[in-house]
Amino acid sequence: MKKLLVLAVAAALLIGFSVPAMADVQLYGRVYFNTYILNVDKETVNGTNPSHGIGYANALGGANITIAGDGNPGQPSALFDDTDLIWGMDQTISRFGARFSSGAMSGLVEMRPWGGSQARHWYGAYDFGSFELLLGKWWDPVYFASEGVMALFGGGYAYGANPTGDAVARPAQLRLKVPLPNKLGEWYFSMQECYAVTGAVAAGGAGIPGTTTETDISLPKLATTLRLNFAPTSWLLYGNYQTYNEVGRTGTTDRDFDITAWSVGLSGAATFGPFRLGGNIWTGENPSNLLGAGGLAVYGWNARYLASNDSINDTDAWGFQLSGKFKFNDMISLEIAYQGTQLERPATTSAFGKDKNDYYQFDVVLPIVLAKGFILYPTVQYFDESDSTVNNVTTDEGSAIAYGFVWEINF
Repeated sequence: MKKLLVLAVAAALLIGFSVPAMADVQLYGRVYFNTYILNVDKETVNGTNPSHGIGYANALGGANITIAGDGNPGQPSALFDDTDLIWGMDQTISRFGARFSSGAMSGLVEMRPWGGSQARHWYGAYDFGSFELLLGKWWDPVYFASEGVMALFGGGYAYGANPTGDAVARPAQLRLKVPLPNKLGEWYFSMQECYAVTGAVAAGGAGIPGTTTETDISLPKLATTLRLNFAPTSWLLYGNYQTYNEVGRTGTTDRDFDITAWSVGLSGAATFGPFRLGGNIWTGENPSNLLGAGGLAVYGWNARYLASNDSINDTDAWGFQLSGKFKFNDMISLEIAYQGTQLERPATTSAFGKDKNDYYQFDVVLPIVLAKGFILYPTVQYFDESDSTVNNVTTDEGSAIAYGFVWEINF
């Protein structure tokens, strides 16, 4: 069925391009190929870091590499450190697309050669002059915070580990864009499908009381970003919010528990000749229930019910990103980035105070333009899972390092 869908879309595009039309159409494509080594400590298998079993991504925010001891997700092991060769097409960020424009209307269809959700972007927009209305699948405005900060290659996607995928980075949405006077910037407001993490309230602890549970959703997820341009700097003030209910039934008695998640942050970048510097700081609550904070895809501890206080207990989180770029010439540049996330929540035993977890990442990339549209990315990435403390017990979570090359061809 998936192959038939892709063939049907391709046929529709060919038919549409073969007949006269008022719309201007631009076709494009990108192919990425991974050739690098990934070394992972055995401690990452038994750790409590939320990223375990989810994996790491290359320095372009590409393919998720699931880590499980010996590199086989079906046979996790904590006995050995693991080394794996990552060799193959990156089907997460490779793409083929068509841009449409006709007067005030515009649209984009962008597909990828990857199972599951093959549509990276699929939207239509209408420019009313004083504002633009977009309907469909496009970047979450909060992800603009990583644009030029950690996603130094463009594209507005989180740079580095653990992208949560299309449901968060590119959600189906109704989005409003309002340009500010004198080209000072834009204001974005988006209403998206609420991706309630059903049952996630139970993660890391006892679930809500009840022999039967359900999830009730009555509001969309909300996101907003204010982009300001003051040359040579640019700034983004952003935030997102969502809420839903988990309902537990015991006998004939129902109890409702609100699961609320939010994040706010400030991002900035400045360009001085061949130098570009960027930074981003954010804070929030229950980032894993929100499935994204600070312009990054954050896998954190969920909100959870604790019998000790008979209530939902929230996870507090904050994070930062720093980056720098130096352009030697039109062929070679150097890009360095560092980011971190810290989580804190009440321990299941109140006498132990707070559980704590944090993780960090350092990236060095040397983009080399071999020819027009042909780019090689030598890259080194270090993932520090650091330590976690749960119920007053501290665990070493290990680390991982990736080094090698990512290849890109644009056509």
